[in-house]
Amino acid sequence: MMKKRMILPALVLLLSAACHNGRYKVTEETKTHKDSNVQVLETDQTEKTVENANKSNAGFRNEVEKEVTVTVPCFGVCDSTVLDMLPAPGGATRRDSSIIQRLNAGEIFLLQAGEKGIRELETGSKLFVRFSIGEVWVWKSSVE
Repeated sequence: MMKKRMILPALVLLLSAACHNGRYKVTEETKTHKDSNVQVLETDQTEKTVENANKSNAGFRNEVEKEVTVTVPCFGVCDSTVLDMLPAPGGATRRDSSIIQRLNAGEIFLLQAGEKGIRELETGSKLFVRFSIGEVWVWKSSVE
């Protein structure tokens, strides 16, 4: 009886040791296979700018906030890359269904002259402004 009790744990120990050694073997084939599945995510320059601004002020607003006013009707968008693809509000026709769909979906906002907002971030020719509708990207030329 005592021999049977000793054989079972010894057998379990032997099998687990054999499985453990086989699991952690790394060969050249597995190294190249792992590298081929790695996806490289490229971040947009705008995302980097927002991230750096968040790191520098740790989420706190500056005491001197700059208020901006919309001077001409313009589009505001949540994604700055979409702003490049939009026509000027005067160039958009009433029959432009893609813009109407985006306006209805809340992806694009039409800002009227005189609306006031607070400038959050500035990159190149675009501004990230907080309006009453939310935070949107607008062209610098559309605000003062």
